[in-house]
Amino acid sequence: MVDLSSIFSLGSIGLSLFANVSSRNASKASENSYLQQAEINRQIGALNSEAANRAGTESMYAIIAQTKKMLGSQIVEFSNRGIDLEGSPMLVLGETATMGQAHAQQALFNARVNAINYELGAQSSVSNAMHHAETAKYNAASSMMNTVTGVADGYKLMKSMFSSSTLNNNVATPTATSSNSTIQSLLLSRLKV
Repeated sequence: MVDLSSIFSLGSIGLSLFANVSSRNASKASENSYLQQAEINRQIGALNSEAANRAGTESMYAIIAQTKKMLGSQIVEFSNRGIDLEGSPMLVLGETATMGQAHAQQALFNARVNAINYELGAQSSVSNAMHHAETAKYNAASSMMNTVTGVADGYKLMKSMFSSSTLNNNVATPTATSSNSTIQSLLLSRLKV
C-alpha cells in the first residue's frame, strides 16, 4: 500500500519541477533581453561617438570660417583707417589667426574626447549587460539541473512506490504487473534513459 507521505512527496517534486521549468524559462528570457540590451548599447555608443566626431569637425570648420571672417574684418578696418599691414597690425592679424586655429583645434580635441567617452560608456554598458546575460544563462542551466534532479528523484520515488505497492508483490495479477512495467517504460522514455 502506498503511504500518504509518498504521495505528498511526489506532489512536492511535481511542484518543484514546475517551479524549476518556470525559473529556467524566465532566466532564458532575461538572457535574451540582456543580449539585446548589449547590442542596443553598442549601437547607441557608436552613434553617439560618430555624432560627437561630426559635431567636432563641424565646429572646427565653423571656427575657421569665423576666424577668416574676423581676419577679413580686421584687414578692412586697418585699410579704412589707412594703417599699413606691417608691424603691429600684422601681429594683431597673426594673433587672430593663431587664436582661431587654437580654438578650432580645441573644439576638435574636445569632440574626440567626447567620442571616446561615448565609446567607453557603451563598452561599459555592453560589458554590464553581457555580465547579466551570463548570470541569467548560469541561472537557466542551474534550473535545468534542478529539473533533471527533480525528475530523477520523482522517478526513484515512483519506482519505490510501485515496488512497495500491492501491485508489485507476488500475488499481483499479470495485468497489474504489465501495467506497472508499462508505467516504468513510459517514465524511462520520457527521461530518455
